[in-house]
Amino acid sequence: MKHFTSLEQRVIHSYLDTFPPFHPSPSLDLSEQEQNDLYDFAKNIWERLFADPGILFHKLHPDFAFQNRFNASADNQPAILSSVRAIYKKLEDLCALLHTVAYSCAVENGRLIVGEGVKIGMGAKNLLENCGILIKNEGKTLSFWCEIGSKLLEN
Repeated sequence: MKHFTSLEQRVIHSYLDTFPPFHPSPSLDLSEQEQNDLYDFAKNIWERLFADPGILFHKLHPDFAFQNRFNASADNQPAILSSVRAIYKKLEDLCALLHTVAYSCAVENGRLIVGEGVKIGMGAKNLLENCGILIKNEGKTLSFWCEIGSKLLEN
């Protein structure tokens, strides 16, 4: 049985648990290596969040497992249910941010380059930096990269 230090870590684990294995798509305009770099980039974020949920969540809740996973309200724990919903909301907001970055970028030399048409607020930049993503302003573009294991995704 898996032990979690917080409710937030338990919910993040559900994202890691369902993270698919890497399978390159021949129909994309990215090479297999570029697709793998993007995959590693995303997975690294979830692994960092799992290791330290405090990166994203200012307040961590004690771990709790609902007895009936398909009917959480049966446990009569409305405060916990509300906390779980808030955790999922914050994680979905992160997914939306990652979607914006991934679909608005070009991959160049292991970096994700986001052009001037995409606006990423300071709070979102801070969150990405807390997840270990390095951000550099390069004129009218932003570039993102991160360390994955001992390999730096940058040439």
